[in-house]
Amino acid sequence: MSENKTASIKEIRVKLYYVDIGNCVEIWAERKIESRRRYFGRDRCGDRLWSLVVDAPWYLREKFLCG
Repeated sequence: MSENKTASIKEIRVKLYYVDIGNCVEIWAERKIESRRRYFGRDRCGDRLWSLVVDAPWYLREKFLCG
């Protein structure tokens, strides 16, 4: 018996946090939930893919501002 599993789509509310024009990246901050906030990156060029940014905003500043 096979079980058909599909990924559920969850809507989250984000606001634009930072734009790195040189690297064609936008950083978006999730609305704070239970005193934590996640950050997402989105390519401004090409396929405009989304990714989760770890250790943000400190890692974000090191990687995107100093990089």
